[in-house]
Amino acid sequence: MILCVSLNPAVDRMLHLGAELKPGAVNRISEQRDYAGGKGVNVARVLKELDADPTLTGFAGGDGGELIARTLSSEGIGSALVRTEAPTRCNQNFISPDGTVTELLAPGPKITERERERFLEEFSDILPKSRLLLLSGSLPPGIPAGFYAQLIREARAAGVPAFLDSSGEALREGVAARPFLIKPNRAELEALCGEACPSRDAALYGAELLKERYALPCVALSLGAEGLLYLFENERLFAAAPELDAVSTVGCGDAALASLAHSYLAGLDARESLKWAVARSAAAALEEESGHIDTARAEELADRVQIYTV
Repeated sequence: MILCVSLNPAVDRMLHLGAELKPGAVNRISEQRDYAGGKGVNVARVLKELDADPTLTGFAGGDGGELIARTLSSEGIGSALVRTEAPTRCNQNFISPDGTVTELLAPGPKITERERERFLEEFSDILPKSRLLLLSGSLPPGIPAGFYAQLIREARAAGVPAFLDSSGEALREGVAARPFLIKPNRAELEALCGEACPSRDAALYGAELLKERYALPCVALSLGAEGLLYLFENERLFAAAPELDAVSTVGCGDAALASLAHSYLAGLDARESLKWAVARSAAAALEEESGHIDTARAEELADRVQIYTV
């Protein structure tokens, strides 16, 4: 079992625009759809499509929480969600005709002390049954910045490798707890290193610095449409993203994280792991609904992924 933690899941409201988004003006929506979302939910759904065995734990409340629970159940994904008094957040995603996405991300419900304690009880019960722990997304109000670090330390004590994909202080404190893998983007890397990384070489240097400072086995650095830098033990690799007409970029990083987890448990080497992460991330960009990939399309894209030693 792969344990996916989603402390701040969301309803992803996809709002299609008839024209480019114009701030400060009237913008008309041509279509609206609501999906179960949030990074951890997306990761679990992609893992299920890769025939893995994910279980999702985290917080869920209100109508949005019910949507997430129904989605997981309908897709055969195990869940141990802690119900909250406050409703799950709703993120707004404005999609322009050219596929550009403007995201408005809500902070999430405030988690009570009792809800936090119930989560820790669930987590401690499920963790020993897990082969891998995936921690994804932001922390909701009421959850301290060091919460991911606490879970990573508990996972290490249980002998379960932890993958971390977050931002801000949650990422900073989580990195210090030394997870097996982190997956920052360029802005998150710059915040951790305290210096700008405008070029790929600068980003590589920053990732190396981070890897050595915290003795991390693996750093997967997302450079957006440019591609993915992958530092695994002594290997330093880069893969360019295939060119394509994206439908939505929401959830592409989550597909990459799910793929890296899948490859790790399958025992694939660094090059194969990177190839599939980039191909599945690209496949996710061809879907409107995050947490979904066409696996056949991903296989086609994998043939177009070029990997370089850097």
